[in-house]
Amino acid sequence: MNRYAYDFLDIPEARPKPRTRGLTFVRDPGMGLTAQNIFLEDSGEFVDYVKFRNVTPRLYRESLLIEKITRYQRHGIRTMSGGIFFQFAWIQKKLDKYFPYLTEIGFDAIEVGYSMLDIPKSDKLNAITKIRELGIDVIYEWGKKFPTEQLQVKRSLDEFRELISAGANYIVIEWGEIEKLLESGGGDAGKPLVDLVNQVGLEKVVLEVETDSQIAWVLKQFGRDANIGPNIAPEKVLWLEPMRRGLGKTVKYSVFDNM
Repeated sequence: MNRYAYDFLDIPEARPKPRTRGLTFVRDPGMGLTAQNIFLEDSGEFVDYVKFRNVTPRLYRESLLIEKITRYQRHGIRTMSGGIFFQFAWIQKKLDKYFPYLTEIGFDAIEVGYSMLDIPKSDKLNAITKIRELGIDVIYEWGKKFPTEQLQVKRSLDEFRELISAGANYIVIEWGEIEKLLESGGGDAGKPLVDLVNQVGLEKVVLEVETDSQIAWVLKQFGRDANIGPNIAPEKVLWLEPMRRGLGKTVKYSVFDNM
């Protein structure tokens, strides 16, 4: 068992892996193996999922991608193919090749996304069923990057429940949807999102936030058990983890409120 520095000082501790709440989803921007090793040494214990960025892996040698997947898994990190790949495979009518290929090279999860394309609901639900039959997690990316209207709780709740019933492990709420609510201003601007998440269940939702102020807002609304990602930059992990524990100026050192 590792001994942590300053272990005589009491702070809120991270839950051991495998975690079921308070998950951190990180985006791999295309790190080489050396950079990946440094990241894992520094931050690996605080990361639960890694998503490979956009279509960057299409530029890799396959052997490099498999090696990176294996290294993440050795550190208890599940690996995810991003939603843009899903959209490419869907529009090119190659999902029948895409899903088996991901199992072949060792991915643990697939992001099912429609952020850039209008994909019929039946196609998305069928994809979830097929992916789960392969034993792979489904991370469903919900919402648009540039929504034209605010989310409606009742309509969204019905859709979320249908997705979870079909087998989605987690539903990612696009930052664009959150931003659309907050830009209206006022202290209750985020209330529809809070109501939606509370009714769905915090453990099933991933909130797509990236900046310190966005993260602080989520932690204030939902506490340290919020699942955050899937686009947290590797260098942000050691900022996010203290914030979860109430440590840092951005969260006003809220840890002292309970001492």
